[in-house]
Amino acid sequence: FEVCVLNTEEQVKELTFPNGYLTESLIQISPNTIKQNSRNGVVKVVLILYNNLGQFLSTENATVKMGTDPSSQSTSIVVNSQIIAASINKESSRVFLTEPVIFTLQHLD
Repeated sequence: FEVCVLNTEEQVKELTFPNGYLTESLIQISPNTIKQNSRNGVVKVVLILYNNLGQFLSTENATVKMGTDPSSQSTSIVVNSQIIAASINKESSRVFLTEPVIFTLQHLD
């Protein structure tokens, strides 16, 4: 869990989370995205890494195409990674990004 208050009037670097945590799951937010969402020279970003939330999430509405081999055993869909949540402040309730946010999720099993 990390809360960042960044000064956007100075040079802004790419924001990578988590930083210094032993995981291959991460999210990267570009300097332009950070600057475009600042207000009065400041941007606030909240980042959270959930380790065990997947076991509580439903996959009932998952739209994954499975093999159609009738001899295959039944399979189940699970969330097999950590979950990363990110929130960036803006005056409106919607934030439109001009650049992609890059994220990587490591399989747990």
